[in-house]
Amino acid sequence: MDNSNWYVLWIENGKEYEVKERLISVLPKKDYEKIIVPYKNMPKRIAGKWFTTKEKLFAGYIFIVTEDPNKIVPYLEKFSGFVTFLKVGKDISPIFKEEVDFLTTLMGDNEEADLSKGIINGDILKIISGPLVGQEAKVKKIDRHKRKAVVVTELLGRCIEVTVGLEIVKRID
Repeated sequence: MDNSNWYVLWIENGKEYEVKERLISVLPKKDYEKIIVPYKNMPKRIAGKWFTTKEKLFAGYIFIVTEDPNKIVPYLEKFSGFVTFLKVGKDISPIFKEEVDFLTTLMGDNEEADLSKGIINGDILKIISGPLVGQEAKVKKIDRHKRKAVVVTELLGRCIEVTVGLEIVKRID
């Protein structure tokens, strides 16, 4: 599918995986390339020890890569609950190439955003490893104690905030 684009399905929060599995079971494989529910690996402190948990990157959203989203629409009408394509005006629109590039950089091949590591020198953040390398300008806020960062990106031209894992390994004042 050389002419495939990424589209966003807006669904009821908490039903992402269930809707993905149902779509895979009802859609003809020739009508889509892949269906993605992006996850993030987030550090979590429990009883004084750090663990990694897996959480949804975008609650209430599924990405579908297809050449023609209109072939998918009749199947969505059979779903109970809220499942619809995000639109610009009245048109089903693919997300922009820059948005796809950011998402694929963030998620990698396994469709999971891994933990990034960084250094703060004064007021300057430098990401030294992980999917946020080179994306420092998108980091809006850092919570060093919870090892997470709020990243600002766009989805269909709308600014959205996404929380991802970021460990600051060194601070130089």
